[in-house]
Amino acid sequence: MSDTQKLKDAVNEYKKANKDLENQLTKAEESQRQARKDKTGTQSHPS
Repeated sequence: MSDTQKLKDAVNEYKKANKDLENQLTKAEESQRQARKDKTGTQSHPS
């Protein structure tokens, strides 16, 4: 395998790993937003 192909493969692996991490981060952020929304929805706020 040539150095060029090795580099291309490494870049593709990096991009895939980055995409996976981005998806995990998005899910975690959505989960946090939902948890905060649920928490504030059950508390009584004096008006």
